[in-house]
Amino acid sequence: MRKRVVLGLIAVAAVAGCSKKSDEEVRWLESGEKKETIIFYGRIPNPAGSGAPGSVNTAANSFFFQARKLPPESSYPNASGLYFFQLEKDSILFRNNDRKFYFVMSPDQKSFTIGRFFPENGTRLPDKLVFIRQ
Repeated sequence: MRKRVVLGLIAVAAVAGCSKKSDEEVRWLESGEKKETIIFYGRIPNPAGSGAPGSVNTAANSFFFQARKLPPESSYPNASGLYFFQLEKDSILFRNNDRKFYFVMSPDQKSFTIGRFFPENGTRLPDKLVFIRQ
């Protein structure tokens, strides 16, 4: 009896370890100063019609953005939070505020370039930022 329970637990653990969750989070780190993070849940975003695996283009898409920690005396707003988006050919439309920014996923899906959608926060970040998959 005990042997069956142990074998059953091993089988369950093996199946659980091999299955891939559909709500898996994919983290991306800004490649320059490495202080900003974007987290997509589920599929990697690609513009509709790209034919790439994982293509998504619905108003329900969202990501979480974690900006660098600002000093207490900073007058800049903290841009961290949830962003709802829709992708187009080479841009991303934020549904929160109907603003559009540049967005292109690399062919190998290991990085993407996005227009800086958040304040500089006192740094000299470029207008287009590259995020790399973690």
